[in-house]
Amino acid sequence: MKAENEATAAQDMKKELQELKLQYKKLKVEHASFHDIVDKMIEEKDNEISRLSDDNRNLHQSLQSRPQVDHSDNDNYNTASHKVDSMNLSPFAAEQQILLLARQQAQRKEELARSQRHILALQVCLKAS
Repeated sequence: MKAENEATAAQDMKKELQELKLQYKKLKVEHASFHDIVDKMIEEKDNEISRLSDDNRNLHQSLQSRPQVDHSDNDNYNTASHKVDSMNLSPFAAEQQILLLARQQAQRKEELARSQRHILALQVCLKAS
């Protein structure tokens, strides 16, 4: 009876080990898929950041290349001043967008790291079994 119980326990452990191995393989595939998605998203965000940075640089250059406003005519001064203020908002908005995208990228990297830690913990659990 004792041997029968041990045999049953051994079979149960083997079955559990097989289930854990299968779960590990599924998680590994899911992790790889998640990693690919994150890599694509990071690449897209990097491209978007580069584009926004280039736009910001171009806006700054266009602002610097504009002629000085004649201050003798108040209407022209106010209109030109308003246009310059509007142009200054665009680089500011672009910088804010860059910061937001960088924060999102950092969050995605943290999610990826958390996923990797989870897989490592499962690997340790499998090895301990």
